[in-house]
Amino acid sequence: MKSIDEKMSQFSIKSYVEKTHDENEVKDIEKSLSIDLPEDYKNFLLKYGECMIMEDDLVFPVLEDNPLADEGVMSFGFFYGIENNRYDIRNVRDVYSDQIPEWVLPIADAEGGDQICMAVKGKDKGKVYFWDHELRDGQQDLFLIANSFNDFIHSLHVQDRSKNDENDGIVSFELDEDLLND
Repeated sequence: MKSIDEKMSQFSIKSYVEKTHDENEVKDIEKSLSIDLPEDYKNFLLKYGECMIMEDDLVFPVLEDNPLADEGVMSFGFFYGIENNRYDIRNVRDVYSDQIPEWVLPIADAEGGDQICMAVKGKDKGKVYFWDHELRDGQQDLFLIANSFNDFIHSLHVQDRSKNDENDGIVSFELDEDLLND
């Protein structure tokens, strides 16, 4: 957890945690969902819970080709928690239960309705995936983004957009007067 704390300390974080949670609550969640969460993620839930990293242009790299990745990275939204609200991992799982395979658990928002999910069962347990909500092909909707939760946290970074803004490839743009008069 020290490694995750060091990485998280690099960001401004807004917490939505309403009360202190304990290990027994996490065990109850695991039991109710019939899953076993990796230790680093359990500790993260207890320490950070539902939170947002307040940095502009926060992104993560993808490990598998993904049609939505822009220059090999994707935008990050916020982490779900265990606050018994609409952003509780149990509620988010229920919302997507008929779309996301049961062996993954949504743990964060990736903007636009897409999800960051963690494998909680099977041979890929602990790996982190991006789920594209526009696709509807079961496992084909998932793209590997990290081999562990720890790796995912360490992959988060602020993208430097200054070099991309220098030349967008547009030289000039004109509208035809007829187009404006219709």
